[in-house]
Amino acid sequence: MNNTRLDLRLDAYIKSGLWRCSESPTGAHYWIITDKMRCKYCDEERQLGEGKTSFAITVQSSQTKTAAAKRSWRDPEYRAKLSAARKRSWQDPEYRAKLSAARKGSWQDPEYRAKLSAARKRSWQDPEYRAKQRAALKRRWQDPEYRVEQSAARKGSWQDPEYQAKQSASRKGSWQDPEYRAKQSASVKRRKKEGSKK
Repeated sequence: MNNTRLDLRLDAYIKSGLWRCSESPTGAHYWIITDKMRCKYCDEERQLGEGKTSFAITVQSSQTKTAAAKRSWRDPEYRAKLSAARKRSWQDPEYRAKLSAARKGSWQDPEYRAKLSAARKRSWQDPEYRAKQRAALKRRWQDPEYRVEQSAARKGSWQDPEYQAKQSASRKGSWQDPEYRAKQSASVKRRKKEGSKK
């Protein structure tokens, strides 16, 4: 299917409103595709290609998806709506519990953990990626509301004895690793050196 026809079908799908999902943090269905389409958030099911304006996601090229996502993200109104939707969703304890359970379930799978770890390591090897992440984190910490939320979450975590025990065991384990100790020592020396220059 050529890109023009694909764009027309995508436009028709967007105008139809069939993409909307009241359960999704983004407000849009997240289709999991097998022999049919099932939304990850609301469990709505559709047949592939169902309805005249339905859009079969499987035929959409990754290039088209990427281009559409970039176009949307450049729109400040879209970003604001998405941010507001995510914040609203996060205020819902049931949503947070569901998301937490799903993440914990995934994390129990050793293959999933290995893939995610490898992907993260690859990303952090890229200096451009590291610079973007640092800049984004600095911007977030400039927001007083974000700082208050993070502070409250961290204080809350440390009230949990199980969390304290896990953190203690993890840190003790890290310090047994000579490479980790060397990195931490170098980091402290570098900070002291930078502090003395000021």
